[in-house]
Amino acid sequence: MGKVPGVGTAPYFIIVAEMKGFPAVEQQALAHCLENMWLKTTALGLGFQLVSITAQMADNPAFCKILDIPSGEWALMGCAIGYPAEELSPSVRPPVDRVTRWLE
Repeated sequence: MGKVPGVGTAPYFIIVAEMKGFPAVEQQALAHCLENMWLKTTALGLGFQLVSITAQMADNPAFCKILDIPSGEWALMGCAIGYPAEELSPSVRPPVDRVTRWLE
């Protein structure tokens, strides 16, 4: 079926869940949660890989049974966390004054 990056090679596959509601903002809530996890793992020198296929598993009864949640009632997202195989170079960021524009 193919290889899902991080799953099977990283020591941790973390699934986060948010109960569905109205208005439907669960994916935004999960995005905020994962953003904070990504920032923290980076600060700790760990690797972080989103596993977006996790979102599609929210309606899979067998997968939800493993998580002990009702199928279809929760939005899911996942990530793999571990030590990177190789050290990544620092990200290159342009100067703030080149990418910021104030509107009056």
